[in-house]
Amino acid sequence: MENKFHQLLVRLISEDVAVKTDALQMLKEYGDAAAPSLLDAARHSKYDIRKGAIVALGLLEEPEHIPHLVDALADRSSGIRIAAIEGLGRLGGTDVIPHLVTAMMDKDYRVTEAAVKVLVAIGEPAVPYLLDTLNDQTDHVRQAAANALEQIEGARIIPKLLETLKQGSAETRQAAAKTLGEIGNDVAVPALLKALDDDDFDVHWQAKIALGRIGQSAVPAMLKALGDSNWGTRQMAAEVLGMAGDQRAVSGLLSAVDDQEDRVCYAAGKALGAIGDRSVVPALVEKLSSPRLAVSHAAALALKELGDEAAAPGLVASLQDERSAMRLAAARALGEIGGDQALPGLIEALNDPVSDVRRIAAEALGKVGDRRAVPVLLDMLSDIDPRIRLAAAVALAQIGDSAAAASLLTAMQDKSGEVRDAAVSALQAIGPEAVPTLTKALNSDERSTSERALHALEQIGTPEALDVIDAWRAGKAER
Repeated sequence: MENKFHQLLVRLISEDVAVKTDALQMLKEYGDAAAPSLLDAARHSKYDIRKGAIVALGLLEEPEHIPHLVDALADRSSGIRIAAIEGLGRLGGTDVIPHLVTAMMDKDYRVTEAAVKVLVAIGEPAVPYLLDTLNDQTDHVRQAAANALEQIEGARIIPKLLETLKQGSAETRQAAAKTLGEIGNDVAVPALLKALDDDDFDVHWQAKIALGRIGQSAVPAMLKALGDSNWGTRQMAAEVLGMAGDQRAVSGLLSAVDDQEDRVCYAAGKALGAIGDRSVVPALVEKLSSPRLAVSHAAALALKELGDEAAAPGLVASLQDERSAMRLAAARALGEIGGDQALPGLIEALNDPVSDVRRIAAEALGKVGDRRAVPVLLDMLSDIDPRIRLAAAVALAQIGDSAAAASLLTAMQDKSGEVRDAAVSALQAIGPEAVPTLTKALNSDERSTSERALHALEQIGTPEALDVIDAWRAGKAER
């Protein structure tokens, strides 16, 4: 009898509609007598039987089955948790809403989606519970609640969120701002702009992100805000325009690079880099020579992100700037831009009196990846500053030129462990051509050097490298 009943439950979850309909009809013929067997089956070790029982409890639509379906929300299988959610949805009523909201917090996104779908079907009664869930600490839960509210209420939810943004607690204001951004209706722009002045930083931050998500609709208001008397508002406007990525903002942001407040300059430069319109490159190159460090530095930051080789001559000239911070920014930008024009200036910058500039120049040469930089980088392996020796070794690893092998063998004896590791990585990057050098290191009396060489040879993994390892191990065994 039990096996026959279990077979019925398995048929109940069949993909074949006719089989499933026939099984449901047979289940109904059992009547009340099926309840004890269903409850036992809901705890069965086999997945199909357990799921069939939960589906059956939902299909029978008996209110007394709610507690058992709620228990199934804790099942280890997401498929059964989803079946329990769907069963609770068939039963409906306000009693099931708190349990469905809890299910919406499930770690499995499929369970979350199932709970949202049922809550949307329940409709208006679920709204208060979903509004409370906007305060949840988990991003995907807040987003699921926002999606459900939008589907239930549509545009009607926006006034409620705007009211919450105006006078709710700090937590609910934050959640309202985030939800308005996820809904993306430009009706929210004025309120979100006002929320940029909120005393609570998290509310202010979420309002800024929301405006960036709303995007194009927020651009006119943000451009206007670039002229606000409050520098904080101008800074936020520049940041939001960068998030929105709309080219209409380029002209206003280019002017904002010259703002009287340094933080606005930097925000505008970063935004221009994010938008990616290379038509501003000539104007930004001109700003590299500004007497104000914030302006020239912001221009260099933007050019770094834009990555246009047309900026290289201006940035190379900035490597001679009397301000070390500007020389640093120029070297970083040239490392990202690359190209033949960057190489001579970066090589010359390795002689800069400021060690940080030499270090960044070495790092930039590694990113450029031109083998013509190898001789000067090898010289840097003997610099008194271990950070510069490390930068040179890392750069040599990025270039991977076999001409560096002998010097890298010496660097494997460096006082700095980081430099030694970087030297090994560089030899590994050179590949098979570095095997003779690594063979010497493998036979070193220094255990750490030998171990590093062994690791590099294993990573190279050519027959020659593996033969060297085998011979070394055989020699050790003989000793």
